[in-house]
Amino acid sequence: MRIHFDFDLETAIEVIFYLAQRLIKTQTNDIYHLGKVLYFADKSHLEDYGRFICGETYVARNNGPVPIGIDKLLQAAKAPKQPNLSPVERELVDNLRTATDWVIPLREPNLDLLSESERQCLDQASENYGTRSFSELRKFSHDAAYHATAINDVIKVEAIVATLRDGQDLLNYLRNPYPG
Repeated sequence: MRIHFDFDLETAIEVIFYLAQRLIKTQTNDIYHLGKVLYFADKSHLEDYGRFICGETYVARNNGPVPIGIDKLLQAAKAPKQPNLSPVERELVDNLRTATDWVIPLREPNLDLLSESERQCLDQASENYGTRSFSELRKFSHDAAYHATAINDVIKVEAIVATLRDGQDLLNYLRNPYPG
């Protein structure tokens, strides 16, 4: 059985605002840094709490894992005149500016939609990876899970779990969270 998390659009939007707000302080609020910081935050949250922050799915691209849900939202923000956006997506597009690859939040994140554990993992990943160079992030994100995946394919949650401490125990839990 393949492990999968459900993408939470509202949480994902608040993650974008939260990370963009944090990364703008170090002038690393670009799409690349945002995606990589989220990848490391998700790995940490998965390791400690058994799930990704917003249920993201990662795809292996040449420069590392890309969160496809967040990436689609950021691409929508680059083309704000799209008619088929949901009200939640419209909220993002109306309150975010993307100048080339820079992500500029026009409102504060709604912290009611981010748990304390989610914020802690996002903060820690921002501190550890937010000021890293493009090449450093590329190197760090090309982990065993990435290398186990063909370019443009989905990185399996199982492959990410295998890179974590107590990975086998976590994998057993994710496969059967309610034993007995």
